[in-house]
Amino acid sequence: MDQDVDKTLELTQIEGRNPVAEALTSGRPINRLLVAEHARGQLAALAAQARERGIVVDQVSRATLDGLAQTRAHQGIIAQVAPYDYADLNEILRTCDREGRPPFLLLLDHIQDANNLGSILRIADGAGLDAVVIPKRRSVALNAAVAKASAGAVEYVSLCRVNNLTQTILMLKEEGFWIFGTAADSGSHFKEADYEGKIALVIG
Repeated sequence: MDQDVDKTLELTQIEGRNPVAEALTSGRPINRLLVAEHARGQLAALAAQARERGIVVDQVSRATLDGLAQTRAHQGIIAQVAPYDYADLNEILRTCDREGRPPFLLLLDHIQDANNLGSILRIADGAGLDAVVIPKRRSVALNAAVAKASAGAVEYVSLCRVNNLTQTILMLKEEGFWIFGTAADSGSHFKEADYEGKIALVIG
């Protein structure tokens, strides 16, 4: 069954037990699930959950998974999914406006390490931020390593990708946002800031 495993570039991958479990729980469309042969325990349970959703499940060798994996630890399972659909920042702002609450955004600049972005997405999910914004250039794109490092948070955080972060900041200022920057040598502690109103926190 290994010989027809799809390695086409238009598919992205989610690797590891927790990220795949969150993808299944969130209802993310999955094209195909690859599971190590003779899977037991959590792997077998994830395969059964996928089959209940009508997802094609193939059992393949560990060597095949090693060859397909984009991370160092696939943990015996890889989900092939459609390309990630980035959220629309303007739509998020409109949603917050309709709900009558000020948005809290996190803007990332020069975040080029997949583990760092994944960790930030975990924090953003736990903090309940409305969106994380990254530029198309000078930033790591969403990939299997980011998804794995996020421990599934990528399924619940609105991630926006913009052409120009500087222009986005100027647009947010016109929309009445307070723009906060971060610096290691700042004389102010982040806990001392007033976060009332529309907030955009820039890191990078």
